[in-house]
Amino acid sequence: MIRHRRWSIRLQLLTITSLLMVIVAFITFISARQYGDQAAQLSYDRLLAGAAIQAAENIQNDSGIIAVDMPKSAFELLAQAPDDRIRYQIIGPQNEHVTGYEGLDSKVALHRFKPVLKKEEAQSIAYFDHYILGEKARFVVLVMAMAMIESDLTGEVIVLFGQTNSARQSLSNEISWRATQLVLIVFLISGLALALAIVWTLQPINKLNLELKRRSPKDLSPLTHSVPSEIQPLQDNINHLMEQLGETLDRLERFNSEAAHQLRTPLAGIKSQTQNALEEVSGEQQKTQLERVLTACDHLSNTVTQLLEQARLAHRLRSIPMTPLSLDRIVRDTCREAAISALGRNIELAYHGEIEARIVGDEFSLVQMFRNLIENAIKYSPDNRSIDINLVTVHPSHPVMAQSPLSKARGTCYLLTVADQGIGIPDADKPNVFERFYRTANNTRTGSGLGLSIAREVAEHHQATLTLIDNHPTGLIVQVLFPSDNP
Repeated sequence: MIRHRRWSIRLQLLTITSLLMVIVAFITFISARQYGDQAAQLSYDRLLAGAAIQAAENIQNDSGIIAVDMPKSAFELLAQAPDDRIRYQIIGPQNEHVTGYEGLDSKVALHRFKPVLKKEEAQSIAYFDHYILGEKARFVVLVMAMAMIESDLTGEVIVLFGQTNSARQSLSNEISWRATQLVLIVFLISGLALALAIVWTLQPINKLNLELKRRSPKDLSPLTHSVPSEIQPLQDNINHLMEQLGETLDRLERFNSEAAHQLRTPLAGIKSQTQNALEEVSGEQQKTQLERVLTACDHLSNTVTQLLEQARLAHRLRSIPMTPLSLDRIVRDTCREAAISALGRNIELAYHGEIEARIVGDEFSLVQMFRNLIENAIKYSPDNRSIDINLVTVHPSHPVMAQSPLSKARGTCYLLTVADQGIGIPDADKPNVFERFYRTANNTRTGSGLGLSIAREVAEHHQATLTLIDNHPTGLIVQVLFPSDNP
């Protein structure tokens, strides 16, 4: 059989966690990059705004002429980025050039980004991206009402400052790189911690595997490791499996020893009778010896048949799932099959059941149980007698329910009775007749002693109870109480 090798749990967990960490690291890197851009943008936008405000504060009206004394501090703010170019321009109320780099303004950019100054506002600021000598730059636009200049002039003064992006790009890259370094360190530490945690978490499975590997085939004792709650059901199932296997091996060992004993006895008898027949001179004596040999062969054949039947039943009861079936139909069919054997001894086999009984079970094993019960009743009944078989519905208040474990079950149950008029079974022997090969002291009929053992095993598998009570004036009544498939 080809076995497809699958990934180990350790490798699967490591792969999944690594992929998740890579995804998280990538998202964190993108977020750090955006944060670096925003932080650098905000920092240098504030410098630009500070320079524009300081320039606006130094705008004066000199006899109706707008004059500006550009403060040194405004340029000192922007000088913190020594590698960047700086351009500025101040535009008067009539859109005239006051100072700065004439032609710096872009009509399209100013028209698009120039903020609208409301009546209640003294000034308003906006930002936009443009170019300085073909290089990307950031601009601030400050619109200031003429009332701030203490003049009768009307209109707005526009202060425009621009700075190239070299310094802010460097700051953004530095912030992103610092964040990336932190992410990589956290990723490596977390990966190592996760790997160690996975290995440590899987240690109980490794211990279970090593213990099972080191055990001898005869060691079926339960596992007692302290394992996590997720692994505890696995250990419980293994213990349950070993318990069942131990019971099966014990049963097989007992079965082999008992079967060997039961087969050895008739074989020894056959051999002894055959030797005696060979030594006999008289034809009548030889015929008698051969008849005994034939009887012993029949007994041996019956014992072997019963042993094989029990072995087959034991396999079915542990491997074949139970299904819904009609109990009354199985009992009627079994009675019809056994009627021929009963008629041979002029025994009346009467089935009195008139109900429809539905249970969950295995039909083959139930047939074997009913056949053994009916054949036992026929075997131990005198000629010209009757055997009564009945199937009735019993409720929780019925007396037979009080003595059964099914008394706690909800709903109704089905009671099957097989009553004969034979010699019965003494009370002292009733608990023992369910053991394999057990035969009562007053039993003179041939048999293997397996019939009732098989019947009880099948009944227990179907959660039914099998009891023996005396029939009056003579005989035995076998009662089998089945739970209904409807609680």
